[in-house]
Amino acid sequence: MPLITLDATAVPNVVMFLPLGVLLPLISQVNRVRRAAAVSALASLCVEATQLLCYVIFNNGRSCDINDVLANELGGMIGYAVVRATLNGRACGSLLRAIALPGSSAHAQVTSVRSACPATSVTTRCSAGQGTVPRRWLVND
Repeated sequence: MPLITLDATAVPNVVMFLPLGVLLPLISQVNRVRRAAAVSALASLCVEATQLLCYVIFNNGRSCDINDVLANELGGMIGYAVVRATLNGRACGSLLRAIALPGSSAHAQVTSVRSACPATSVTTRCSAGQGTVPRRWLVND
């Protein structure tokens, strides 16, 4: 029965999939909790199927369990939730958006914020007194 034998052995499974959840919005277009849960579950099912195959072929003592799949999925979702919450923050969010791959959901969030912000088209007086320049030239991208 799922989750009846949930004990301290589930903690390593949760921790093992935290990095997957953290990386999902930074390297892929996963932008919803359901998609993160589906990707985590699929990856966990692949790990458990490999363990089952190794047990059948090599009789190595590895076991597969539905509790492992659920704990792995929980770890992926926790990692995803942490990154999504951090992306909405100011200091750490800008760092995460800076290291996100182009085309990822975190990178798309940056471009949508920039295009929605009218402050990038404001002109600003030059510090040297040479006239005005568009502010977007002064912002380091």
